[in-house]
Amino acid sequence: TLNTPKPDGLKKIKKIFSNLKRVNISYIAAGKYSIKSQAPSPKEADKIIKKALEEIENFAKKEEIEFSK
Repeated sequence: TLNTPKPDGLKKIKKIFSNLKRVNISYIAAGKYSIKSQAPSPKEADKIIKKALEEIENFAKKEEIEFSK
């Protein structure tokens, strides 16, 4: 989940997602998103998703956006 009360919050969340590579982000509901990745093996896909989550978390902290897995 990503949440922020800031007026430009949606713009910042979109910026987070635009910087990610090798993953597909889908909107589920208010503040909730699905992350998917395709790779030759499940372990590789898991590594890609974990890296994407770390990037999201780091950017969210920097921009003061609430992030939870």
